[in-house]
Amino acid sequence: EQMLLAFDSGSKEPVHEHASQRQWIVLSGELEFDCAGKKTAAKSGDVVLFPVLIPYSSVCIKSATVLQTFFGEGDFIW
Repeated sequence: EQMLLAFDSGSKEPVHEHASQRQWIVLSGELEFDCAGKKTAAKSGDVVLFPVLIPYSSVCIKSATVLQTFFGEGDFIW
């Protein structure tokens, strides 16, 4: 399953995790992620993989559009 996501500059996602694998392809903009305590930035053209049940958060540095792909079954967990 795929979903197109849009983030405004300065928007934040709180720490959360997913019960299924996620892949983000950053189509435009820039985001910063904190995944299990490791911070990394992603900009247009980058691919980000989110492992199952590993807590992460994000901050949008520059307005961004992301193509998110879900792999496997599972519900969103807060």
